[in-house]
Amino acid sequence: RYEEKRGSQKNGKIETPDNNNEEDSFVVFLIGARPHRNVDGFFKWMGDAMETMIRELEDNETLGYIGAEIFAGTTGFMTVQWWKDVESLNTWASSNMRSHKGPWAKLAKMGAKSADYGFWHETYKVNAGNYESIYVNCPPMMFGNCKGVTLENAKDTAAQRMRGKKKE
Repeated sequence: RYEEKRGSQKNGKIETPDNNNEEDSFVVFLIGARPHRNVDGFFKWMGDAMETMIRELEDNETLGYIGAEIFAGTTGFMTVQWWKDVESLNTWASSNMRSHKGPWAKLAKMGAKSADYGFWHETYKVNAGNYESIYVNCPPMMFGNCKGVTLENAKDTAAQRMRGKKKE
């Protein structure tokens, strides 16, 4: 049970002093799979492969990965990942020494043979001052649960925080 003071608001802020003078910027990477027919062993294999990759990322803080959440829904599965920067994400994904290479090769081969599954991803670079995370009566989730994210009391309105203006 979450024990934070009832009604308190916390605003998420990332602390990454080594991110090339773009303090508080980060990357949101969405990746998913969608079955176009009954789910089978291949779909389970994809989930297991993603779990292996997330475990590798969680165990190595030098890769630039800062967190993930995984979701299942009626149209498939989606993983939301947060990264220090685009370069870290691309370096990890293209490395021959990481857990991504084998599964990606298998997915690319399967995708060329069959349209039984769809695969997708989206990448967003979020600049300082263009985001906020608010948690009221609940523990930090999603971005607020990532490595290096600190929370502070939210003192201004959402509109003021997003514009960078303080209450008068």
